[in-house]
Amino acid sequence: MIHLRNSKLKAGLYSNGYILPYNPLGTPCLGGVTLGDCRYVKDSTWTEWDDLKAYGFVKESAEYVDRTAIYIGVMMSIFGHTITDNLKKLWFLQSEEGKRLLEGDTDILYITYMAQTLPPQVFEILQYAGVDIKRLKLIDKPTKYRAVYVPENSMISKEIRKNVGEKYYTVDYRETVLHMLDIIPKVRVEGVDRIYLSRTAFRSRRDYGEKRLERLLSKAGYRIVYPEKHPFVEQVALMQYANEIVTTEGSISHMAMFSKPMTRWAILKKIDWENPYQLCINEMAQVDVVYLDANHSITVECGWEGPFYLSPTKAVCNYLHVEVSDHYLLRLDYYGYLLYFCWCHFPLVRWGKVLAKTIIKKIIR
Repeated sequence: MIHLRNSKLKAGLYSNGYILPYNPLGTPCLGGVTLGDCRYVKDSTWTEWDDLKAYGFVKESAEYVDRTAIYIGVMMSIFGHTITDNLKKLWFLQSEEGKRLLEGDTDILYITYMAQTLPPQVFEILQYAGVDIKRLKLIDKPTKYRAVYVPENSMISKEIRKNVGEKYYTVDYRETVLHMLDIIPKVRVEGVDRIYLSRTAFRSRRDYGEKRLERLLSKAGYRIVYPEKHPFVEQVALMQYANEIVTTEGSISHMAMFSKPMTRWAILKKIDWENPYQLCINEMAQVDVVYLDANHSITVECGWEGPFYLSPTKAVCNYLHVEVSDHYLLRLDYYGYLLYFCWCHFPLVRWGKVLAKTIIKKIIR
């Protein structure tokens, strides 16, 4: 399947547009740009399949700013979204029209998903993508601007069915990434021909069994790398210098977008699902990718939810040319995973535990 869309993107110009901050209670719209007659600007929503209707607010109480602004969308703190969704409107800043606007006193506006506080790395990445941080303004209350430009998305979402979608990228998105690679300072890293990007330093409750894979890959000669322990500039350098990279699927594998073409990527599937962002990135970066089933996770409707159980499966062992027995049913942590899965996906289990604790406390008293 080809994920490249050769669309010629444009930016809409709206006079006296209201920018609404993210409001989880403001269904069916969670934030974005709306006009005086309550028409919602469809290109200002987070994904193309979101509901397109403004939530109620008092227009008279909105702050008025007598300037032009460029709206760059809903910013997220999760790393994988930082290098995908957070970048999808930034193509406009490098366009002729965008550069002309930025010669004046144009503001760059954004809202944050679930009113999150963004970590410093988000702003570092935005800066490498061409954003003048001094112009950047968070909209945390309804605000009216004299004129607002809303660029179309350069990474596009298409809903197939509820909670299931496909992703497409455009030439403009690829150009944004290439622009970043030109700007990011070049640093040299040694001894990283074959690396494993690990998530174990996160100590995520959702991930079970990765330490076992990490030990196996270390014995097979891969250098273990914990990306979050390296500055972003160095993370990109690792992608540029490595010739073979193994990692689990998710935010961490999205770093393939910064790899050299034809870098070998072995992506370990944490569940029977393929991340649609990753399919775009693999194609755009022209990497040599192979997917390996590396789990005994229970399949759920939303493949990103987890929890996940990773294991040295036959597919992994064949790739590494090693022989390891995968007797996961004999491991205690597998049953810990099953219990946590029930806790996450069956509310009655959680309420049963709360009820049991309450009864025990009353008996003790």
